Parts: sequence; C-alpha cells; structure tokens
Amino acid sequence: MLRQKMSECLMCSGFQSTSVRSEGHTAYCHVFGSHYQESLVKLIWKYLDLDPHHKLLYMGEDGEHLIPALEKTLVLLHPVLWGETADPKEINSDIEGLQHLKKGSFDKALLVNALPYLESPSQMFKKVFSLLSKSGAALLIHRPAPVTTLPFFRKAKDKMGEQDYPFEKIFESLRLVEAELEWELESVPVKMRKEEWLSLLGRKCVPMLQCLSGQDITTGLQELREGCLKYSEDTLCFEDTLLFIVAHKGQASRAVGPGIQRSGRTHLLAHGPEDVTYRLPLAEDMVKYLRSPLQAHLSS
Repeated sequence: MLRQKMSECLMCSGFQSTSVRSEGHTAYCHVFGSHYQESLVKLIWKYLDLDPHHKLLYMGEDGEHLIPALEKTLVLLHPVLWGETADPKEINSDIEGLQHLKKGSFDKALLVNALPYLESPSQMFKKVFSLLSKSGAALLIHRPAPVTTLPFFRKAKDKMGEQDYPFEKIFESLRLVEAELEWELESVPVKMRKEEWLSLLGRKCVPMLQCLSGQDITTGLQELREGCLKYSEDTLCFEDTLLFIVAHKGQASRAVGPGIQRSGRTHLLAHGPEDVTYRLPLAEDMVKYLRSPLQAHLSS
C-alpha cells in the first residue's frame, strides 16, 4: 500500500506519522532543506493556481511538511486532506481508501512523487478525477529517472530507473479520463553541506534507496567520496529535475479529443480519427489543363 510504503520513508527521515493539521503540530522541513521546500511550494501555486477557498486533496511523498507549508503560505481556508489518511481504518488498497469521499468534493488534487508507489496509477487517476469538481484540476509532480540531476551513485540511479513510471504511460492514463494536459520540466534548487547529503543517503532518507542493501549504500557512498564529490566544495549546490503535469477536468470538449501541450503554449486542437476533406477552387485559366472528364464536370 502507498500508506505503508510512505510511512517507512518518513520513519527513516525521522518524521512522525501524525496529523498534518497545524494545531499543536510542529511543521517539519523538507529533507532537501527549507529553500527547496519554499521553491517547490511556489511552483505548486504557479501550476495548480490554488486560491484560499479551494479544497485540496493531497497524495504522495512529503505530506508531513509540504501540507503545513501549503496551508500556511497559501492561506488555505480548508484543511488539506492527505489521501493516505483519508480513511481512519486500515485500507486494503490505495483506491479503497478514497471510496468514502463524496464525488466532486475537491477543487484541486496534488500528487507528489506518488506514481512509483501506486499499484494501478490509471485506476487512481480515474478515482481522483471523480472526486474533483467540474472545473477541477490535478497536478502531478514526478521525478523522471532519465533526466535526474541528483548526485546519486550508480546503483541508486539504476534502482531509480527500475522504479520509474514512464511519462508516456502517465500521459496515456490521463487521456483515458479525457483530461486536457499541460506539462513542463522544472529544476528545483538544492543547497546543503556535502556531509549532510552523504548522511541522508547513508540513512536511506531518499525514498528510492529503501530497496538497497547496507552493502550497496556503503559501496555507493565510497563511490561518491572518491568520485564526483571528491574535489567538490563543502557546500553542494545541485538541482532536482521534476516533471509538472497539470490535468484539467472537463475541458477536452473544446477539441475533437483531449490534447497535450507544453505549459504556457497556445492551445492546439487535437485531430480526431476521422478523415478531413479539403476543397480548393481552381481559377478558370487552370481548368483547360485538366483532363476532359474532370474538365467537363468542373465546367458544368
């Protein structure tokens, strides 16, 4: 289950699996630092266009600290509902945990690096979209393995590639729910001390490292210390490349079918499966060059 897998990651990071509502609760900072968290919140606001009155459904990683940051920074009037804790009872699958929620009860949905943990992403998209209002939208934040810029060792990169959910499948699954899609790649800056980064890797605080053995981690840290980080400064500055996909509900009717475009570009209508007939009138002086049957038809 997504809830169980995420709890393991949070325990590793030193976070507590407690309510994320701010009453009497200390909001933890993102494992990549406060500057990273601030930049990520700004990008979420940019792409999801959250207003204070919007009701938000959240699923995926980092809920313990991103949810309080969103509620405080964007002055959200309604508590953000974290999908993993939507059902107080133990759930048998990710989708069952959302069954008791009323259809159309949310304005926006946010999925943060959730795809590698989902048993059936296409079914989850269908369920999430049923919970959105008619003009609702969902934002998927995904870390694509082929373009990652995080300073990982080789086995960590290989494991990330094995767990990756290809963006082609994401687009395909979202188009099945007739969503209008916009996408963009963003590089979120990370700044931390070198030993702090190595410590995070050593404690498996980065989720994709959970499946690696202790020996793999030890060998990987040695690879970094003797390789790309050997002559680096004490403070590392790198970027986390993330794919932002905005799926708008109920807008596919503007075109023959749902479209996919890069964020900020002019909307282009999608072509349907039917053949398109084009007609171009001929000038009279060109008709004489046509063969007689067609010429006679055009002259009649």
